[in-house]
Amino acid sequence: MIDSHCHLDHEPLLGDLDNVLLRSKNIGITKLLTISTSLESFSRVKEIVNKDDMIYGTIGIHPHEADKNEISSKFIVDNLKENRKIIGIGETGLDFFYDNCDRRKQLDSFRIHIEASLETKVPLIIHSRDAEDETFKILDEYKDNNLKVLLVKRGIKPFKGEWALPGGFVRIDESLEQAAKRELEEETGVKDVYLEQLFSFGDPKRDPRG
Repeated sequence: MIDSHCHLDHEPLLGDLDNVLLRSKNIGITKLLTISTSLESFSRVKEIVNKDDMIYGTIGIHPHEADKNEISSKFIVDNLKENRKIIGIGETGLDFFYDNCDRRKQLDSFRIHIEASLETKVPLIIHSRDAEDETFKILDEYKDNNLKVLLVKRGIKPFKGEWALPGGFVRIDESLEQAAKRELEEETGVKDVYLEQLFSFGDPKRDPRG
């Protein structure tokens, strides 16, 4: 079993890394992919990947951080070549829900990451929140460059039958923990495992609109 998206360089995981690794191994996780979110984050990721054979990392700037962290395709490519345990590019993309960063800078940063991915043929980790149309529009710009995107067809409403980035929706009557367990079992057949929720509000009545 592989955890393909975690943030081991963020607290409280970073300060308890030994126990996090121990718990992961005890429940059968064999690989952890820790995701970079800023230049400072990437500097920590480069150190963390050397702490255990099971840890791998990525290089990238989260859309929230695009205004404070300028990055170039060359910087991404060079770092991928220098470290065999950096195996992905991102987390990049667009977040127009929180709008913590100027949208133009998010767009520019996203394109830089895409171009590095095309040059290296290294997978791209995309974050898209309330910016689905813009995300697909940018990806479509590169369709003639042999860019490949993993998509799934929505099986339930809303947007049943439409193409979407892989993931799952939290149902209105379930908590985040219940949704995570349901998705895990539906996609992998794995159940009865320990899950830990951090920094999220997951009660079914979480939405003040009702």
